[in-house]
Amino acid sequence: MLVAKQVPDEAVSRAAQTIYSGPCPVCKGQSGPIDVHTSHTVTSFILMTSWSSSPRVSCKSCGVKSQLGAMAHSLFLGWWGFPWGILITPVQVVKNVIGMARRGESHAPSTELERMVRLNIASQALHLARDPQR
Repeated sequence: MLVAKQVPDEAVSRAAQTIYSGPCPVCKGQSGPIDVHTSHTVTSFILMTSWSSSPRVSCKSCGVKSQLGAMAHSLFLGWWGFPWGILITPVQVVKNVIGMARRGESHAPSTELERMVRLNIASQALHLARDPQR
């Protein structure tokens, strides 16, 4: 995190804009806008419930497909735990519905995409510092 804070804002903006207007890293077909789309899942079995949110950089179409899959997973496998499965499943399903309904008509990368780019640049800088022969 310390290294990420030191990455210049201009470098982050430039890299985020390149990703935003480039091809989808998932389907390789769709060009921009590429942004972060998060899928939310829950899996339950009697007294065990596990839930997660998985951000992924993709086009809107690939993001919606991922959210639909996560929603189907949650609807079939989320309810079976007490008490958390019954409580968390509707929350995760609604989060997916909101994500799918969100319009992708922004003309700039989201702050989430910029945050991911910043962390990626910092991670690459750390790897290069540890192994300069790369």
